[in-house]
Amino acid sequence: MKTERPNLLLRSTKALILLGLLSPVLSNASALTWTTTNPANTVWTAANVWDGPATWVNGDSASFTTSPVVNLGTAISQTGVTISSGQTLTLNLTADSKITGVGGFTGDLIKTGGNLRLSHTGGFNGTLTVNSNYLILGSASADPTGQTSNATKLVANGGGIIIGSAYNGGSLTIGELSGTSGTVRTDWADGGTNAKRTLIVDQSTNTSYSGTFVEGSSNRFFDLVKTGAGTLTLNGNSTGWTVGNASVTGGTLRIGGTGALGAVQAGSPATQVTASAGGTVDLNGAAVTYGYTISGTGVGGNGALVNNGSAIGNNLAQTNKIKLAANASIGGSGNWSLIAGSYGATSLDLNGVTLTKSGANTIGLATTTTTAGTVSIAG
Repeated sequence: MKTERPNLLLRSTKALILLGLLSPVLSNASALTWTTTNPANTVWTAANVWDGPATWVNGDSASFTTSPVVNLGTAISQTGVTISSGQTLTLNLTADSKITGVGGFTGDLIKTGGNLRLSHTGGFNGTLTVNSNYLILGSASADPTGQTSNATKLVANGGGIIIGSAYNGGSLTIGELSGTSGTVRTDWADGGTNAKRTLIVDQSTNTSYSGTFVEGSSNRFFDLVKTGAGTLTLNGNSTGWTVGNASVTGGTLRIGGTGALGAVQAGSPATQVTASAGGTVDLNGAAVTYGYTISGTGVGGNGALVNNGSAIGNNLAQTNKIKLAANASIGGSGNWSLIAGSYGATSLDLNGVTLTKSGANTIGLATTTTTAGTVSIAG
């Protein structure tokens, strides 16, 4: 038997007077539940799969109390989606589809199939995993922002995550980034004035991301900001990240290999990578020639720029430009140096402040020009 949606009648006489209503107010929005009795691999909007009204109507809210595979091939609007603790909703996109609405998502969701455009408000409190094609956040310039927050854990195991045109000149915050492959991209264009888009990873946990970062042309550049007390290790070779910068203001940003923080920009400018406000960049044994601007003492007071990986040999070009924005310390457990290719010129801009060397390792200077300031050896 088909279950009809109830019409909700506003019966308060006082409310009718205050609102100046001359007729009843009707609402067809319903709270629908997908239960274990529903068949698997069924279309989101189909009849007879929801507990309650027979089909989905835009503006409904949804609860998933099991772990189904649900196909979606059309745009929907929602007022809240809840996936029960311990359950996972696999959303298989049979066509490029967009989800809008004022509700947020709570729980764990895996996206498979085609492209999913999330342009809702209300955030995503849980783990959102992308296994194929693209998840586009705020796809159009006219769309709202706020699809994610520091309660959002993004996992890229294939395909990619696109920071869309709604974030032109703005930032998107997540609480964790991890995954085995895929990309985080800013090369999507859908209206508005193209501008830099910033990803803020505010995580307290320790994760690794082995995918890459790709930025677009026409000012659709990419910046990465790492905050929070956790460690984010970047293992991908992001040769498509050529203009934007990386910074860490909390916890550790660990370099997992060549190109982890993008292609080395011409001249290795000190602005490409910044560590400040208690954040640390860990070279992690990688011989990469980024330039760094540093301040503060880093995590645990052990250094804003450190090498806690294996020693980096003196025959390898590595860090060749460091600038102090304020008093700062460097250190680590593995040896490293300021060395340019073919032992060319390197620079240490003390900027009139104090650089403190901490830790038991050795840090060398090769063909290095220094500016006025103070160097203190504390370890």
